[in-house]
Amino acid sequence: MVLDKHPNRNSRPDPATAEKMIQEIDRDIARSPNTKEKAGLLLNRANLLWLLNRASEAKESLQQALDQAPTDPETLFAFDHIMGSFLHQEGRLSEAYPLLTAALSKHRKLLDLPDRRFVYEDIQRYRATELFAMGDCKDAVPVLEEVLSFESTEHKSIFSANLGNCYARMNDYERARKYILQAIDRGNLREWEGLAHYDLGKTYACLHLLQDSKREFKLCAERAVEYNLPLTDVYRWLSRVCKGLGEKSESEHYAQLARPC
Repeated sequence: MVLDKHPNRNSRPDPATAEKMIQEIDRDIARSPNTKEKAGLLLNRANLLWLLNRASEAKESLQQALDQAPTDPETLFAFDHIMGSFLHQEGRLSEAYPLLTAALSKHRKLLDLPDRRFVYEDIQRYRATELFAMGDCKDAVPVLEEVLSFESTEHKSIFSANLGNCYARMNDYERARKYILQAIDRGNLREWEGLAHYDLGKTYACLHLLQDSKREFKLCAERAVEYNLPLTDVYRWLSRVCKGLGEKSESEHYAQLARPC
């Protein structure tokens, strides 16, 4: 039984089925005399073990696949993609990023094939997230924009919010507003919802749209616990915005709330 070396992430087997598939793969590995076939089986075994949260076994299986066919382009391609995804999911972004970036040039011919397009898009989604997390807005912006153009991209609202955040940090507030509003309109921001509204409040303030800014920061204050936002920072912004609006008493009220107890 040989599965796709790059399985569809949206069609994951349940744990019991995954265990049975691993057992079947082990039998096929024992029977196969072909090293490339064994490599393919081991790659699929690695993915299944990862789904079962057996990370060390998954990486061991992945290395065994490479040992079986160390010069096979398809195996090398799959190894870099899968190892990069493992590192990313472990939060080891500074290790995942150079591996996945190198894979783009190293495996360009394979990535250009129509049936490997989804792997290219997968790598770019990982790289966009990694660049944003590492604070590299200059390099993150073009990758985030490309990811938003992908038809198949999940969580577009989060990528839009990240892109808006990058533009705000780069002082391009018009583009920041565009993408943050796009993110909020798309919905399903999950844990990023609070930061999107906070960023939008700051962006409006920098654009001198103070009433809009005040509305966003008031929402942040009301939902600070849910949004996991620093309430004192929200109050400081509200104090500044109210001062800009000429609302002296409100500005002083929020300034008082922002002071440490």
